[in-house]
Amino acid sequence: MSSADLQGKASVSAPDRAMRLRALRLRAFLILIALIQALDIPSKISVLLMNDPQVPGPGWGGWAVAAHLALSPLATLAVIYFAVRGRLTYAVLALAVTSLLGWLSMLPSVVIHWGNFPGPGISGLYTIWDVLVQPVTIALAVLLAWRREHIVLAAILAALPTILGALGVIVFATGVAIYGF
Repeated sequence: MSSADLQGKASVSAPDRAMRLRALRLRAFLILIALIQALDIPSKISVLLMNDPQVPGPGWGGWAVAAHLALSPLATLAVIYFAVRGRLTYAVLALAVTSLLGWLSMLPSVVIHWGNFPGPGISGLYTIWDVLVQPVTIALAVLLAWRREHIVLAAILAALPTILGALGVIVFATGVAIYGF
């Protein structure tokens, strides 16, 4: 085997290794996001099973909340399953489903309290994100994943609600640690 043959094989395998490393990083990212979401599974299941007629509520709002409580743990487990198996497109789509379920469960409150939309301060900005921007990012993530284009960008867009929620918890906990409750 000549040195040209060895260089040819090395140049072919280097992009392949880079692509595998990229896929491995994306799998780790998706699993991490799903594990963050999984921290909320016990509370969702307990609310769903506590047999309180007030929760999740009557009408289509109660249906949306109940669907979120029942289906988002399954979608979170699907993200983990597909990411572990290396089916990154399906993992991103399942992650987008968890985000979509969260958005749908929040809509009844927006409709009922439309006069207070978006609200003052930083919570108003977050409400604008929740109501107006989040569905666009979810749709874009689904489109990119479905077409199998820019899968990393699709994963980041689908993970934004979880990332922002986790950052909100961290900021709140930091504020309580510094200033007290």
